[in-house]
Amino acid sequence: MKDWRLIAWFLVTWLTTLGYSQCTMVEPIGGGPPGMDGPVWAMTVLPNGDVLAGGAFTRAQGLVCNRMARWDGRNWTRLGAGIDGEVRAI
Repeated sequence: MKDWRLIAWFLVTWLTTLGYSQCTMVEPIGGGPPGMDGPVWAMTVLPNGDVLAGGAFTRAQGLVCNRMARWDGRNWTRLGAGIDGEVRAI
């Protein structure tokens, strides 16, 4: 079963940023999604439904992931060693 709090956060963030698409900077809502220690600046959905998230966070659900993580509907997983700088686009 999907974690609906996370899905709701992604949806609200996406809908909020639609109205600010002409702005040069959009702040994330609440500092980041549930379980993350920093903001998410970029997201994409993979063909299998998993979500890739990138941003300024270093942990997701306590897992060290260095600004890049994958959500499978239940858990976050790291992508290799992560990324050295903030991720602004995927």
